[in-house]
Amino acid sequence: MGKRMVANRGGLRVLGMLAALALGLGACSDGGAEQATDAADATDAGTYGKAPAPSSADPAAAEPDVPQTAVPVHPEGGTARDPSRTVRVDVPAGGVASETALTLVRVDADAWDDATAGLDPVAVYDVGPEDTPLQAPVRVSFTLPTAELEMTSSGQAAGLVPLRRAADASWQLLEGVGVEVRDAQTVVAADTNELGRFAVVQVKVRSVNYGLEHDAFGAANAKLSATVQLTDVLFSTQRTVNPAGPWVLRATLGLAGGESQQATAPVEPNGVATLEFGIDYFGTYHLEQAELIAPTGQVHVLKVEHLDPVEVTA
Repeated sequence: MGKRMVANRGGLRVLGMLAALALGLGACSDGGAEQATDAADATDAGTYGKAPAPSSADPAAAEPDVPQTAVPVHPEGGTARDPSRTVRVDVPAGGVASETALTLVRVDADAWDDATAGLDPVAVYDVGPEDTPLQAPVRVSFTLPTAELEMTSSGQAAGLVPLRRAADASWQLLEGVGVEVRDAQTVVAADTNELGRFAVVQVKVRSVNYGLEHDAFGAANAKLSATVQLTDVLFSTQRTVNPAGPWVLRATLGLAGGESQQATAPVEPNGVATLEFGIDYFGTYHLEQAELIAPTGQVHVLKVEHLDPVEVTA
């Protein structure tokens, strides 16, 4: 009888342990579900609500200016980039009076209106809000693939001109233009006092035609004219670029094995400029360099290496 009672007590102990184990497993299961729910909530909060604090292992935590479509900048200054890292806006300290969320939106060329469809842009972006009051100029930079641009033999990006569209739909030249080639990428930057639609165009030299005037005694005191045809992306009267003019083409004419000389001429609305050079010798002449000078005084180097030379003979 006593042995049987002991056995029963042992069985009760085993049943009790099994029951406790079952309760513990149930508690663990409930706790795991709660943790999974908490994790899901945290994920949702990071996506749709308040973002969780970044961990030190998160690569983005070490780079506060991760590219976004809308980026807040503060009166202390800041930088905004678009996701493709094509356009960048640098706001100096005091550039905005209060915290402002800058928006950067790429615009496809085929989405332009008829007045600007022929502008042949390299890149177009809307930087807004357009009515944001700027307290100081901001710098807008475009990072472009070098392989897609026309380059000079010296490695310069040729004829890159940044513009901003004004409220009256005219295109305004920007100040402080700088172009820097960084191997596979070329950066063109400029200053602006207003936000809005920005574009970068590339002016190219299409052709050059030469004409010669001299007497029957030879090339002494002869005049060699070079009529240069540029792409009319900036000069056509169908699209207004402010300030409107004058645009000037400055070019250097070289004689093979001899000296070089320089001439300037205004650029007509159709993109044509006719330069005149005085020559004293027969020989082969070619344009060594050409520069487009904007009404703002900004100088844009053009590519001329693809142009054919001219042979001046008796």
